[in-house]
Amino acid sequence: MLKRIILLAVLFTVEFIHAQSRFADLDTMVIKYFTTDKFMGSVTLYEKGQVVYTRGIGFANVEWGIPHMRLDVFPLASVTKTFTAVLTMQLVEEGKLSLENNISDFLPYFRPDIGSRVTIRHLLTHSSGIPNYTSFPGFMSVNSKDEVPSTEWFIRKYCSSDLQFEPGERFSYNNSGYFILGAILEMVAEMKYSDLLRKKIFRKAGMTKTGLLKSDELLQYRVYGYVRSYDGSLKPEPFWNPDWTFSGGQLYSTIDDLISYHNALKDETLLKKEYQEMMYQPKFEAFGGYYANGWTIINYGADSLGSELKVYGHEGALFGFNVWFARLPEKDQLLLILGNTNKIPVREMSRNIFRLINGLDFLMPKMSVGREIFRQSAKKGIENALKLYIEEEKKESSDFDLSADELIECAVELLKIDKTDDAIAVLQFISLRFPGNSGIFELLGDAYAAKMDKVKAIENYRRALEGDKENQKVRDKLNKYAD
Repeated sequence: MLKRIILLAVLFTVEFIHAQSRFADLDTMVIKYFTTDKFMGSVTLYEKGQVVYTRGIGFANVEWGIPHMRLDVFPLASVTKTFTAVLTMQLVEEGKLSLENNISDFLPYFRPDIGSRVTIRHLLTHSSGIPNYTSFPGFMSVNSKDEVPSTEWFIRKYCSSDLQFEPGERFSYNNSGYFILGAILEMVAEMKYSDLLRKKIFRKAGMTKTGLLKSDELLQYRVYGYVRSYDGSLKPEPFWNPDWTFSGGQLYSTIDDLISYHNALKDETLLKKEYQEMMYQPKFEAFGGYYANGWTIINYGADSLGSELKVYGHEGALFGFNVWFARLPEKDQLLLILGNTNKIPVREMSRNIFRLINGLDFLMPKMSVGREIFRQSAKKGIENALKLYIEEEKKESSDFDLSADELIECAVELLKIDKTDDAIAVLQFISLRFPGNSGIFELLGDAYAAKMDKVKAIENYRRALEGDKENQKVRDKLNKYAD
């Protein structure tokens, strides 16, 4: 019954401003992402001063059958980092801060042996070497529910461990750095992060429906988040206290407020062009493009006129939400993908949508062959389930995604529920089709290690290293069992 209700939601809230084929194709694409269990939420395209496409698909509250609408309030998760970056650059523009200042210049309680070596630039570009607190064992499942007495308390407890590498050495995504950065901004501006946002961004941009999410406050039109299991079923997001996300992920907003944010950047209301260019300077390869100072930069190719589709944006992912904010200044385009389930392929969606609307080739989403094999294996066994793949690969064009990643994910999910023999069968099956994929053999090694089959574990770890000789993680696993 619930599945039928969710499918009916495909009929709700679509708006075309121009009846052009590119928007019809875009609508088809969004619907396919929904019907293949890859997306639920809203997609909005803003171009040259107006919303040219927006669709809400699925439900803002599944239990009550409340559809998505333009007034929806979504947690932004790590899209918050772009706001923190803008605040930082505003203070640089005002001469109150330098990107070469270090933590110890502002936070006297932070351990000086690290604080004196980590700069603002390191924090902005995820290159500080400070351990990421959201990666600590048990943090997301247990500690994320805890109260946060103060920013100083949190930084002392979760952001003050020994460095994992030398500052500036490499990129490693880091929420700790952005929490520390928020504390520095408060110290420099002598006001709370929330007040700083209101004064220097929200009021200037005309953003009236944006703020910091609180677990104990009612929020009109707030969207509920859901966790999608691998079999496609939905569960409510777990409880979490937003305070621990702070300047790295605590914001909520709406479609129209995010459009106002985009416009305030475009017309330099928030930051002059010189400082925006400084903010967008790429520093490290990451996420299929580059990471600059609080922004991801991805080039989707060039259109027929030679204009590059260089997108500036950020992903946000947190429990039952996955969102994407992406600006294409060259075309005055803004794409908002606001989803209220986890594991939405927002980057893939972004690439396909931007290429579609700018006249380049694109890919329509396909059904997950891994999920279907996973479902069928529970009913008729893994050998029979794999026959689906065999039949589909014979077709000139399949409606299923037949990539190696699909079956690798299926094997991982089978391992999670202790169906090790089924996982091994899947991995052996795809190893014949993708013999050059070292990840398959690493996972086979893990599966045999779980079965205490030392000989086959070693054999497969060696196969993995043949294809990826620099993989230290696999080498460590091999050494463990070879000793």
